[in-house]
Parts: sequence; C-alpha cells; structure tokens
Amino acid sequence: MDAVRRQAVLAHQRKYWDEHGNPRGPDHPVVRFFASQRVAYIERRIDLSTVGSAVEVGAGNGFATAAMQAVVPRLAATDLSLSMLQANPLRSRALVQAAAESLPFASGSADLVFAWEVLHHVSDVAGAVREMARVTRRWVLLFEPNRNNPAQFLHSLLAPHERGGLKFTRNYLARICREAGLAVRSIETVGATLPNRMPEIFLPLLRRVPFVLPVVGISTAVVATKDGRAG
Repeated sequence: MDAVRRQAVLAHQRKYWDEHGNPRGPDHPVVRFFASQRVAYIERRIDLSTVGSAVEVGAGNGFATAAMQAVVPRLAATDLSLSMLQANPLRSRALVQAAAESLPFASGSADLVFAWEVLHHVSDVAGAVREMARVTRRWVLLFEPNRNNPAQFLHSLLAPHERGGLKFTRNYLARICREAGLAVRSIETVGATLPNRMPEIFLPLLRRVPFVLPVVGISTAVVATKDGRAG
C-alpha cells in the first residue's frame, strides 16, 4: 500500500472510531468480568513479576487498560482515535495517539507489548506486528476474534468495520508472528463473553464456563517472545 493510500485509510479509521467508539466503558460489569478473565489468563502464561513496563496498542477507551494497569507498574497506551483515548482511564501523560504500524517508542523499550482485538482493524497487520516486535524486549501478547466462532464469523461478515476478522485464523496469526521474528509460545481459543453485547443477566452463567475453549472460543490468544526468549 503506497503512502497516500495508507494515510487515507488511517484517516478513515480515525474518523470512524472518533464517531463511534465502544458502547460500553471499562467500568461496565460485563466488561470488568471480560477483562479480569483475560488478566488471570495472562498471569498463567506470563510471569508478570518480570514485566516492569508495557505498551498497549489500540487501547481505545480502556477495556484492557483498566485491568492491566493494576498488574503492570508502568503502562503506556496508544490509539489512533483521540476521542477514544480521552475516555481511557490511564494517566494522560501515558496516553499517546499513534497508529499501530508506527509506534513512537524506542526499540526494546518495553517488557511487554500487547493488543486486544486491534489487528483486524489495521490495514497493515504484518507491519503492526513488526512494530510490536521492535518495541518489546521480551513478550508480545495478542487477542483477536476467532473466525471459527459462529458469532464472531457472522459479526465479521455483516459489519463492514469488522470485515478484517474473517482472515484471523490460528495459522494466520502464527505466521504473522513468525515473520516478525517472534517465537509463538502458546496459541489458544479462549473466552465466551462478548463485552459490548452480552446482557449482564448472563454473568452468573458465564462465570461457570471455562476460559480456554478449544475451537469455539470467541478469541484467539497468542503469547509470543522476541528472539526465542521465554523469560
């Protein structure tokens, strides 16, 4: 994609998210449950005592930020949309407006770089993962919609701004990570909670569902390391 075309795509994406945002904030009970399950999962896959700093890519209004800032001492968050960042609960000085494909951080400046359901909105997925690999000195963590989940497949098919999710298979994510020089440590389908849509009344039932759900989890979780490092 040439520079002019890329800038046009970024402008369109920025305008869309500035105008639409998320229907729920990080304090909604369903969102809090959704995020707490993910943080517990991350703690089982990554020794967070070794993570002193992290960068969140595509932080939006703070679904992940609100939960992760409690377990990471120094957290910075980026997003393409200024209005989404203005709703983010992180301290303003740690919020940076930036595209995923061009992160304004020094190489190897964070222990962990992570993104929750961001890459399927990005025009240059490979470029974004390369940037994440450049900025991290250890871990990269990705959650993306699982195309094999029926609800996610239909949502990606019917919602134009979610259409990118149709290519996000396990094999695709693993390949993109490998091409960025990352070693994939685990890749699993997880979760049953749709944070923006699930009625709160279903929370008691959702608490009984295992988080790791082979094949049908709503998301694919990838834990990868830079240069083969596991810790």
